[in-house]
Amino acid sequence: MRGLLPQFISRQYRDGPFVLTLTDLHASNIFVDENWHITSLIDLESACSSPIELQTPPYWLTGRPIDDIEHGEHLDIFQNVMTEFLNAFEEQEKRTNTSDASQAEIMPKSWDRGSFWYFQAVNSPKGLLRIFNEHIQRIFCEDHSTQRVFDRTVNPYWSVGAEEFIQMKVKQEAEYKDRLRERFNKCDPKC
Repeated sequence: MRGLLPQFISRQYRDGPFVLTLTDLHASNIFVDENWHITSLIDLESACSSPIELQTPPYWLTGRPIDDIEHGEHLDIFQNVMTEFLNAFEEQEKRTNTSDASQAEIMPKSWDRGSFWYFQAVNSPKGLLRIFNEHIQRIFCEDHSTQRVFDRTVNPYWSVGAEEFIQMKVKQEAEYKDRLRERFNKCDPKC
């Protein structure tokens, strides 16, 4: 991921502007009134100032986790919601922006370049591999995203002896399932 960073950031924003970024902002941290006006935000302890390019549209607008937005119907729905968000953001920014830099102009460029997926991947350890396979890898080589070449190449480097460890865990899982089947087969039909 570090080697790919120059592909997803613009040199012109390296030295700013920097914007307040709410890194833990999601639907459950936003309180609204009966008219859907925001009344409170919570869990702001990880807010920070970051380069304007790193502030991306919220991935959770469709109610799916970031690593569950796959190509096909899910991505189409997400792109429609993202377009609606970007249009609303642009309207709001026109009314209130006092800065020289326009986030409403930067966010669509970042989306088109694939930066959105890159920044989501590095911010989601749980989702990194899936986001990489589904979205980032496709930018560079569509074939690799369907063949899972990356998985086969990188997996052995997680740890010395990774392949043996994986095989041991697969064997243990199979043995566990066999023991479960055996116990359920012995179980009295009344239980």
